[in-house]
Amino acid sequence: MKGRSLVVVLGLILATLATVGVLAMPAGFDDDVDHGTPMVGVVVSKVDIPAGTDMDRLIKDDQFKGILVPLAVVDDGAVTSIDQLSHRRTRVAILAGEPILVARIWSVDAMRRERLEFLGG
Repeated sequence: MKGRSLVVVLGLILATLATVGVLAMPAGFDDDVDHGTPMVGVVVSKVDIPAGTDMDRLIKDDQFKGILVPLAVVDDGAVTSIDQLSHRRTRVAILAGEPILVARIWSVDAMRRERLEFLGG
């Protein structure tokens, strides 16, 4: 009987320590966050997008979302509004969750002009 009581007491002690550890952990991580860090909203895709994809179709299907990221890590060419994707196609593949860069998309008119220049017209 004493052996069983010892196991129960040790179990309760370990459970208490684990609970205290879990409750204390978020507070410790929160202290490391710099709440004064400037943040900026960028647009990311919810799905992988192949090269040459019509962005209007994805806008219609609600495949984009805005996220906040620290200003210090945002590329100057990051898309900050879904409106910037309207009437555009992807130049290259874009992965889900990846901030979309203006350099990775092009307007339909620019695509036509580039194609005509390439063909010598």
